[in-house]
Amino acid sequence: MNLTPQEKYQSLCRACSKDSFLPFMRYTWQSSSPFLVGKHTQAITDSLTQANLNYSRGISTYLLVKVPFRHGKSEIVSRNFPPWFLGKHPDAEILLATYAQDLSDRMSRDARKIIRSPKYQQGGTREKSSRGIVEVF
Repeated sequence: MNLTPQEKYQSLCRACSKDSFLPFMRYTWQSSSPFLVGKHTQAITDSLTQANLNYSRGISTYLLVKVPFRHGKSEIVSRNFPPWFLGKHPDAEILLATYAQDLSDRMSRDARKIIRSPKYQQGGTREKSSRGIVEVF
């Protein structure tokens, strides 16, 4: 089977997104604005990838993300991390707390949108069906 360069690239992106959070964000990015990665983005996604590994090993992880406003905390932690994490741990629970219910609802909807996306469904990040994830998240 001969793959086109685009198909090879997509296959590589899918494979990388399974093991590391930053490639997952790149692969499933849904915004019309470009996905820019600063040092803080790399640091946050690396910390979340490590937190996921620790969780998989049974090590409790508490992570405080503290960067100035408008630096992508909500996008990274509240919209993109839950789908990636739940794809790996479908029986886990995530608590999302914000200062306003409508903000929490929007972030939850955005995360569900990622879970329902074709790239997520074929990305190989989930080890069990994500159907139940969408229904309860």
